[in-house]
Amino acid sequence: MTDEKPDSARNIVEQQTLLIESLPVQMWFLTDEATYGAVNQYHADFVGKAKPETEYRKLRDLFPADVAATCEQSNRAVLESKKTVVSEEWVADSHGVEHLLEITKTPVFDSNGKVKYIACFAIDITSRREAEETQHQNQKRMTTVLTALSVLNKEGFTKIDDAINQTLKLLGEFEKVDRCYVFLFAQDTASNTHEWCAPGVEPQKDNLQNLPLSDMPWWLSRIMTGQDIILSRIADLPAEAFREREVLEAQSIQSLLAVPLRMGQSPIGFLGFDAVHAPRSWDDGTILLIHVAAEGMAHAIARQKTETALAEREANYRAFLESIPDIVIVGDHEGQILYSNPTASAKLGYAPDKLKNMRVIDLHPAWVRKEAEGIVADILAGKRASCPLPVITRDGALLPVETRVSLGTWNGRECILGISKDLSVEQEALQKFAKLFGMNPALMAVSMLPDRRFVEVNSAFLRVLGYSADEVIGKTSAELGLFVNPDQQQQVAGALKEYGRIQEVEMQVKTKDGAIRDGLFSGEIIESQGKRYFLTVMIDITDRKRAEIEREKTLQELRLALAEVKTLRGIVPICAWCKKVRDDRGYWEQVESYVSKHTEAEFSHGICPECAKEQLP
Repeated sequence: MTDEKPDSARNIVEQQTLLIESLPVQMWFLTDEATYGAVNQYHADFVGKAKPETEYRKLRDLFPADVAATCEQSNRAVLESKKTVVSEEWVADSHGVEHLLEITKTPVFDSNGKVKYIACFAIDITSRREAEETQHQNQKRMTTVLTALSVLNKEGFTKIDDAINQTLKLLGEFEKVDRCYVFLFAQDTASNTHEWCAPGVEPQKDNLQNLPLSDMPWWLSRIMTGQDIILSRIADLPAEAFREREVLEAQSIQSLLAVPLRMGQSPIGFLGFDAVHAPRSWDDGTILLIHVAAEGMAHAIARQKTETALAEREANYRAFLESIPDIVIVGDHEGQILYSNPTASAKLGYAPDKLKNMRVIDLHPAWVRKEAEGIVADILAGKRASCPLPVITRDGALLPVETRVSLGTWNGRECILGISKDLSVEQEALQKFAKLFGMNPALMAVSMLPDRRFVEVNSAFLRVLGYSADEVIGKTSAELGLFVNPDQQQQVAGALKEYGRIQEVEMQVKTKDGAIRDGLFSGEIIESQGKRYFLTVMIDITDRKRAEIEREKTLQELRLALAEVKTLRGIVPICAWCKKVRDDRGYWEQVESYVSKHTEAEFSHGICPECAKEQLP
């Protein structure tokens, strides 16, 4: 260091004092490597000394020997290098609190190039360093979260469990927790479905299955309302959480952080961190991390459930298509067959691989393929949803079918799905029905509901009622005036609508020429190809009714004849002496017996006064 005159030194001190007190940082001067010059109040407060007790004092008089030696060594390096030295050092203040200081020591030279003194100042960068470390930690957290989300999103739904376990490991190792886990709710229980444990920490997953939700009311109320559970100490649990406290203490948990897992607005479980070896607090960064991870996990779990349900539905749908007795053909919009079910192979005679190399149009007979192309165009345009055309088997046999068609996707490709019902049995039955319908002696008619216009009648209907088919088809019974009592017919129609059938109802109908016929009506609502019809059968009982009237007339005449037979008329032969009567066969019998047989009279026996006098003593 250089020697200065007293006035000059005093001026330097005054200048130094003025400078250092104007700056809001610690500042001090060194006259040599081991001696303070002027210091400002900030520095004096930091070392815990008054300014007069500090200025122009030896470092060894103020600090412990080891601390003073370290400072002297640092100061000596500045003097020797004659260069500014900047360093970051953790230094304890007078209260023992560590501060990270950025210390700058700059040599100040005289006109001869010699060092006059060392100017020092220190900036407390503890907060800045903590902010930098927090930012760095948050960046690492973000990297961890992105890695976890990437794991959750890239795995197929069948590997979601592995992805969640891997994510728990990432989170647990980064946050240095002892246990990281997922609980999922069932109807009235909760189970630990996934768990990661740090080395030396005992797993608890097997002990935490099917826990009754009723045993954790405080915990459940917070999770279900979307609240976090943040516990630096388990002792911080409120009194009403005594059940939860018992469970947590049994697992040696000292600190805990748990957040809800939500699917939409519905809680499905929770994600949690445990500290077992020592208690810890949970900073905002950790809470943010677990929230982001919980959202990603909930999304992955929801996706797993959705994709599992879709896979199950697809499997069920394919199983349904494989098992139904109808022909199922799936083709793309160009007509190439993408799928056929076993029924298609069985009925058409083609192997599945062969069908996949065919076009849908090839399944129709050549003479209807042009029409089939037009129908396909209409289906793609949304103008129709069915195809009435037959298909042809590998052997060339014609197979009547009714095909319902819909548009959709198959393995991600737009497609046309056709389900063809084999109508062979139905057509055979229809032919039998047509024969029975046409040849039946009873009057039969088919009318379409709800307006009940005739679409088919048999020959007996036309013959008995005197109409031609053209006069009946498309008309209603009311338009033809068939029923003698229209009100009765309306009542019968109401019963049909309510019960779906009627049976042996007597009604009268009029023929075309006005004659009245008695009929016994039965009928039933039937369905065909999505339409409803009313099949009516009328047994003509006109002759029977007439016979019944004739029989009643004959019976009445017989009753009258019998009445006349039992009335005594004409001469009755009677014995003048014994009073016996001779009957039609020539036998004689008592008057009472004869009269009883030929009349409805009965006798009561007594003695008249004259006989009494004559016969009685």
